[in-house]
Amino acid sequence: MKFTSSIISAIFVAGALAQSPLKVEVRYSPTMVEAGTMDLHAVVWQKIFGANGNQQSIVGDDSYNLINQECSEVGARPNLNARVKINGQWGRIPGLGPNDSRQALVQTLARVLKEVSDRASSPVFYSCTGFDLRIPAEDQRRAACLPMPGRQSCNCPGSPKICGARGTIRKVPAMIRANLFRDGVLLPDSLTVEFSSQAPAKDEKCSTLTQVIGAIAGGIPMPGPIISSTIGVICAL
Repeated sequence: MKFTSSIISAIFVAGALAQSPLKVEVRYSPTMVEAGTMDLHAVVWQKIFGANGNQQSIVGDDSYNLINQECSEVGARPNLNARVKINGQWGRIPGLGPNDSRQALVQTLARVLKEVSDRASSPVFYSCTGFDLRIPAEDQRRAACLPMPGRQSCNCPGSPKICGARGTIRKVPAMIRANLFRDGVLLPDSLTVEFSSQAPAKDEKCSTLTQVIGAIAGGIPMPGPIISSTIGVICAL
């Protein structure tokens, strides 16, 4: 009877642990890196889910040639090389589906990364050329900016310009990491993304942390019912 009771107790404890809530915590560096016109969704989300073996882990190290200049000319060559290193591992966790850990880490890190970067980045016009009234009317209609009444000015230095596109010159944290915790205990499942470029990095001293926390205060939808939608965000590594 004592032996049976011990087995039942062990099963009960295991079941309770399996259903205890998990929480994702994201930490990022206050050092911000120039990342030009980098597409964050492409270099993080798409890169991870497009990698072989991403059901268990990923190791990535890629370089991207980017524009990092306002009012760059039509056909301008990239003037910034940025490097993105990704390291992540995840597995089956009791109480979760087979890919829930990966999904929670990726979507949380990607959301926090976007919120941090958006507050350190600036909109720019590019694919520009000198403005001339002889420019075809169709090109004028499609332009992102041009010096005409009722249209947004490009505000480019020098002679008046017409620019074909609008984008974002980004800054990103030098490192951002997402970890999983269960009852305050750190689990081995994690995802780290590191950014670097040849442009000088700058310590932003976590100046937008409060805004970032406020932006995700409502929580982030999670796969699986036992992962908390409330995210821990810390600016420091």
